[in-house]
Amino acid sequence: MPCCQTPPRTADAGPRTDLRTQAEQQARAGRAAAPSPVAPAQLALDFQFQQHELQVHQIELSLQLEELQRNNAEFQRMRDVYRHLYDLTPAEPPGLAHPVIVDLFCHQ
Repeated sequence: MPCCQTPPRTADAGPRTDLRTQAEQQARAGRAAAPSPVAPAQLALDFQFQQHELQVHQIELSLQLEELQRNNAEFQRMRDVYRHLYDLTPAEPPGLAHPVIVDLFCHQ
């Protein structure tokens, strides 16, 4: 069976098969029912609702961006503080070079 053909319907498929068959026949005959037109007032309401939803989402995204920028600035500030502390740390921690401590670590 070619890929674009639907398999034949069986008789036990019920009323859905009958409706499908009728719809296919009407489509072939060019008599498929067009969807009912939507009233212009309803279209305007739908448009206003969608516009409102988009505006709310845009404001929400702007608030999230501001929060992310504040957090990023705080993380950069903290990174700079820790980097400064790290740069001030001596190369060798005090007291580690004491001969007794070195012996303890080297002779285990």
